[in-house]
Amino acid sequence: MKPTDGQLKEFWVLLGWRQDTIGNWIYPPQYKNKHFSMYGIPDMDLNNLFKYAMVTLDQANYYKALKSIFVKRKDLAPALFWAIYEVMK
Repeated sequence: MKPTDGQLKEFWVLLGWRQDTIGNWIYPPQYKNKHFSMYGIPDMDLNNLFKYAMVTLDQANYYKALKSIFVKRKDLAPALFWAIYEVMK
């Protein structure tokens, strides 16, 4: 099941992304080399989920998320999104 736009925004906000006054999304503080904003949040694909979300999880939740996607789902990107979303909440 694909997340709604609201769930996607909540997900990226939980990871530290913020919107400026004109609606651009600003990288979280941990990405010090990224001093610019981008229009829109990152796409929900495996590359972005591993690049921005999986690195924020502790080891136990990292493996819990990975285990969840391979046990339950065929479409990996949405499955990984939901697995990360669950362990972050």
